[in-house]
Amino acid sequence: MFNVGLAVQARRPLWDEGSIGKRDTGPDLPSWIWLPVPDLGTNAPVQSVAFLKTFTTPPGKNATAAQFIITADNNFTLWTNGQAIGATIPGESWKNAQTLNAQLNDSTNTFSVLAANFPGTAGGNAAGLLASIGILYSDGTDDTVVSDSSWMVSGTIPSDFPLPAELSAFVPVEVAGP
Repeated sequence: MFNVGLAVQARRPLWDEGSIGKRDTGPDLPSWIWLPVPDLGTNAPVQSVAFLKTFTTPPGKNATAAQFIITADNNFTLWTNGQAIGATIPGESWKNAQTLNAQLNDSTNTFSVLAANFPGTAGGNAAGLLASIGILYSDGTDDTVVSDSSWMVSGTIPSDFPLPAELSAFVPVEVAGP
């Protein structure tokens, strides 16, 4: 399809070394994003969380396709506009990002990710997401959307997820270092 120009290396923050950061890594580089909880590294509940991002095509452009480079700790299911695009298998698959492709609507698209984590051996074990999404336009140009502070997250999965009508359970994500 096309190259989004970024190779994602999945690296879990070293919670016990205090490396969690509260920053974005740059406009075109993804950050690990999480459900905000106090003391994320030690008190995060083991649960599934829902991530949402709505992308609106710039004026004069028509989106045609997306290429996702994505991983989640421990696993994920990805939807675009309510259609399932792909999923990981449970286990340590978060260490290797996957490349998935999807067709897009011309103007507005919703990316939904259900991320699940499993009990860890020490401390908290939150479900996190790392993604870079290349957006291709009909004129041959492209943009990049990344996991950053513009995403929303909920620890309560709405019954109509992946396209929830009500967003009151969603809050801004917590951004951790890459």
